[in-house]
Amino acid sequence: MKVFTFLLITILSLSNLTAQETQEKTITVTGESTIQISPNEIILRIDYSEYWATQKNEVKTTIKTIEAQILKALKIAGVKDKNITLGGVTLLREYDRSKRIYTNRRLSKQLNVCVYSSDEIEQVIEILEADNLFEKAITQFLIASTRHTDKEEFEKQAKKEAIIDAKEKANLVLSAVGKKVGEILKVKELSGSGTTNSGDSFYSVQSNNNSGVSAMTVVYRVETIFQIQ
Repeated sequence: MKVFTFLLITILSLSNLTAQETQEKTITVTGESTIQISPNEIILRIDYSEYWATQKNEVKTTIKTIEAQILKALKIAGVKDKNITLGGVTLLREYDRSKRIYTNRRLSKQLNVCVYSSDEIEQVIEILEADNLFEKAITQFLIASTRHTDKEEFEKQAKKEAIIDAKEKANLVLSAVGKKVGEILKVKELSGSGTTNSGDSFYSVQSNNNSGVSAMTVVYRVETIFQIQ
């Protein structure tokens, strides 16, 4: 019985020693890569509403007329029909409490327009301004979203660079004690990895042709475990 107990203790001791030795032969480091890219597809949102040409709201410019003007301006600016889609449609009205009726009814609509560069945005703005559409009908003009058609390729590149960064950090640490990096044993993606826009993207009607296009940032962070040679 004593011999069995001794053997059991010896086996457990050796097991713990082996685990410690294995742990000592690995190094855990984090790696990071950041890539900034300019979007090659920019989605503009144009909101426009019916308006009255007279102070007493006698003559209303219809949404159909306004939309035709905007579409014509977009065509002059070089935007293709396939890049223009209809967004929301809203009925705007005011409630007269004394008469208990709704007055000043007017329609508001939204267009989503895809362009490919800040130069095209400026071109669209110039044409719309030439027709005084910002002063009359357009209530909001902003960049709704941006994207890059090759985003996945940039994300793959960022992942590779993050792992390379982790290996370089491990080599730097181990070189100080005369060791080298061995095989990679584990890679774990850390939170915060992905693609984001660096800041808000917008155009204010009063901002003197500031296109406001922000860069897209691809960030990838990893935690890696390497063997120590």
